[in-house]
Amino acid sequence: MSAGFVVALAEGFEGTLEEVLSRTLSAEKRVAVVGLLSHVAAARSAIAELSEHSDRSCAGC
Repeated sequence: MSAGFVVALAEGFEGTLEEVLSRTLSAEKRVAVVGLLSHVAAARSAIAELSEHSDRSCAGC
């Protein structure tokens, strides 16, 4: 599975979670979804950085 695919998948999860946030939820559920959204965004960012680093270090491969 390529890093680009995983990043795109995470972006899809983020969009879904944002849609969930746009609906009426209890305060407790909103906090949980915001936390999950934050974790998914951090993971996506880390994977994207690793992919970019890997692409640069393998530029002459």
